[in-house]
Amino acid sequence: MALPLSLPARQEGNFFIQAARCKPVRTFLQFAEEEVVLPETGPKGGELFDADFMPFTRLVLQEFENPAYRRFFAAGPTQSGKTLLFFNIPLLYHLCELQEDVIIGVPSIDMAQDIYEDRILPILLNSGYAWILPTSGIGSKGGRFTKIRMKNGATLRFMGTSKDAQVSSHTARVVIMTEIDKMAASKQKKEETDPVGQLEARTHSFGDDFRIYGECTMSNEGGRIFNETTIFGTNTRVFFKCSYCGEYIEPKREDFIGWQDQPDELAAGEEAGLACSECGSIWNEEDRLESLNNPMLVSEGQTVKDGNLTGKRKNTITFGMKWNAVASRMVPFKMLARDEWLAAKDEDNEDRQKLVVQFRWAMPYKSKKTSLIGVSEQVVMNKTNNWMKGIVPDHALKLTCFVDVGAYICWYGLVAWAEKAIGHLITYGSLHVDQGKEIDEMRVKQTLRAFRDDYLAPGFKFKDGIKQIDACGVDAGYLTDTIYDFCKESGARYMATMGFGSGVSHGKRQGQWQKKVDKEGQKIGNNWHIVKQPNGQWLLEMHADHWKRKVHAGFNAEPGTPGSISLFKADPRVHRNFAQQICAEQEQEEFKESIGVVKKFVVLGKQNHFLDVTYGNRCLADVLGIKIDETPIRKLPPAPKKTRSVQMNRRRIRSRY
Repeated sequence: MALPLSLPARQEGNFFIQAARCKPVRTFLQFAEEEVVLPETGPKGGELFDADFMPFTRLVLQEFENPAYRRFFAAGPTQSGKTLLFFNIPLLYHLCELQEDVIIGVPSIDMAQDIYEDRILPILLNSGYAWILPTSGIGSKGGRFTKIRMKNGATLRFMGTSKDAQVSSHTARVVIMTEIDKMAASKQKKEETDPVGQLEARTHSFGDDFRIYGECTMSNEGGRIFNETTIFGTNTRVFFKCSYCGEYIEPKREDFIGWQDQPDELAAGEEAGLACSECGSIWNEEDRLESLNNPMLVSEGQTVKDGNLTGKRKNTITFGMKWNAVASRMVPFKMLARDEWLAAKDEDNEDRQKLVVQFRWAMPYKSKKTSLIGVSEQVVMNKTNNWMKGIVPDHALKLTCFVDVGAYICWYGLVAWAEKAIGHLITYGSLHVDQGKEIDEMRVKQTLRAFRDDYLAPGFKFKDGIKQIDACGVDAGYLTDTIYDFCKESGARYMATMGFGSGVSHGKRQGQWQKKVDKEGQKIGNNWHIVKQPNGQWLLEMHADHWKRKVHAGFNAEPGTPGSISLFKADPRVHRNFAQQICAEQEQEEFKESIGVVKKFVVLGKQNHFLDVTYGNRCLADVLGIKIDETPIRKLPPAPKKTRSVQMNRRRIRSRY
């Protein structure tokens, strides 16, 4: 039997092989098992990577060869190979095996040297590629650096996220990022470009041949790693075969039992087990270790039955994967149970809670403390249904439109309303106003006229016919006289509007918004007043904070429930800008002496036009009588005539419920 070559012999042999001829390119798995020596800090430190130790890692490395994907992201627990699989191995494979430049994205450029010395250099020194390390120049003798030129011609370049110019100055086919949630959080201002997106842009010159890798501990549902793995990516999880029933199951936190009623943490560790979601059998540690030898990757859209994987993965170029501590041989049930027991006994300690939720189960953490955030961008982006853009749902009773007017851009949105104030945005967008060097109010009016005549007037597809808008609100807070003129010429369905906060506005205090009594020259409803102006025009005054609150609650509500709001069918990424604007203001509580706790909306983002558009539509629906409490429908003053077809449609739709 031939004796294995010593490390110096392997390194020298690799040098001559590289110099003499082009060898066949190995797969990721072959490269990892032949070249990657595990760090000394782990239980297998100093040994070559062996996929048999945790067999699911073999499946992951095979997915790196899948031509369907260009982007690869992972969220996993600590001590489970997450960094090794999605950072170290891809980096070394492209740098050494393929001899190509690699950009490493880090939250701060100050981390570059530590990452190189702790993660990269030890593996390189113990591989057959130690010969590529520079012996002179930058990075050869320590010190601070942002790039290293290897002897094989490839360049390793570090890029932080604090300086846009530094990020945008170099390109490469391969970008590998670590701690991407910290990167996404590192931008100082809302209007700054997403740092992760900046780094990805460094690959654009390579067309569709780019490769992106990223890893991070799960933070929360608004975090970038959650988006990439769960929303944009394949949402791939690891299933394991139950040795009792033979079915493949996904280990979940709710199925980890036995530790809850124990008197101390040691007893919790002894009694813990995982209940099979198929047969109910309780896995002990031995059962778990046996199951780890039979893994299966299951993505969104796929199911497993009788050991067979069926269904089609999401159509995406992003392989997004997450797994929990059950998949790791390095985290025994005893350790997991002790962490759970301690966290349960110390519920107010967020550090303990995060240790279990994020670092063990790789789940997004939700704080139990009162949050000032009303709704998240991710929640809004995901509130889509099966109705295509521009189509009015069959169950709709009313269709409203609202326009937020600006000198250069006007923003609009159309919402179809069903009973119980269930809203569905059928479309939204912006109108470009062709202005010169000086603002011309007439150009704004011309833009609104074109929108009215060319876009709104033809109506929208509804059942077997066409649905016209029932009301259109136009914000008159800017260019007030121009908006009054436009609404007057457009007819009764068009109404000038203004939004006011909860404080003193037009002589009204917060309590006066709740009055229900009509006065001469005005109509008073639920947090809205319709007031006749001296010029004879009607102005809809809206309690802005109240209706913004309703909009946020609507996106947080389950689709189809009273007050809920949904978006037209599209990839969630299409709705990103809309979602950012919906979340650009968030309600916060502030204590004021002599008053107490006061709630108010605080501007967090630069643009909030779609929030204004959506709350304006929500208020219009209430004016039209679309209410959660189903109070009688009130007419707009002066009220448009109801056609018999509209009344028949309403009766026919209500009969379905």
